[in-house]
Amino acid sequence: MDHIVFNAANGQTSIIPFTAEEIAAHNASLPDPKIALLTYAYQKRRDVIDAGMVVTIGQTAVPVWTDSESRSSMQELMLAAQLDPQIATTWKGRDGNFYPLDAAGIQTMALAALSFVQQAFATEAEIVSAINSGVITTTNQINGGNWPSNN
Repeated sequence: MDHIVFNAANGQTSIIPFTAEEIAAHNASLPDPKIALLTYAYQKRRDVIDAGMVVTIGQTAVPVWTDSESRSSMQELMLAAQLDPQIATTWKGRDGNFYPLDAAGIQTMALAALSFVQQAFATEAEIVSAINSGVITTTNQINGGNWPSNN
């Protein structure tokens, strides 16, 4: 059985004969496509979370990072706001601007970030289920999932 082979090094296409056994051995050496899709979904979720979101605090749309370091800082501020309801601070947004926050604003931001992250995990869970059942078979389908918006 012949197969066409593209050589990326020289850009030439050639026909090289392979036996059925050689083809089977080659195919067996390839990574499981399901594992590749599951890995892609995992990375997509991480990318969505790390890219951040926009939360409305009062009348202001604040673009915030939602990576683990930023969420940890939000948790610390939440604790501080519980201990001191009169707290006032500023938060640096993804856009480089600084936004004033009071205790209510801190709570709004932190809870919105928590919800955003949980939506990303829920979307990944749906996608993993669809991959495992064979419904999702491409990375484009993963990208088209119901991911929370970064805007």
